[in-house]
Amino acid sequence: IALEAISRGYAPVWCVERDKKAVDLIQANGNGMDLNIIQKDVRNINTEDFNDFSVIFADPPYDVSLKMWEIMAERLCGSLSSDGVLVWECPKTLDLPEVSGLTAVDERRYGAAKFLFFEAAIYSGLTYCS
Repeated sequence: IALEAISRGYAPVWCVERDKKAVDLIQANGNGMDLNIIQKDVRNINTEDFNDFSVIFADPPYDVSLKMWEIMAERLCGSLSSDGVLVWECPKTLDLPEVSGLTAVDERRYGAAKFLFFEAAIYSGLTYCS
């Protein structure tokens, strides 16, 4: 997804991946592209260091998608720009609980996958994220 984003004009693009083999593959496929890779578990990233993102795409392992949503959703909300979007990939059978500060705006299903699109909630003209 990161390489596709770059090919469509998004830059810079950041990837957070804990698996060394996956990092090596991303680096090989993205050689020469405006791609930044952090090899770390996303739960250990200080999201306060990242802000004003137009798009955040999250694809946690399906078996821990709900747990990751509960841990990361509000933190990622704070990293979005005022008109940014968070895309969360999960199993099509999973229903995610509402999170303060995020508004669901779309849902797409492809095979076993579901893509949920969220925007930062807006209250009185101000973006609200916990």
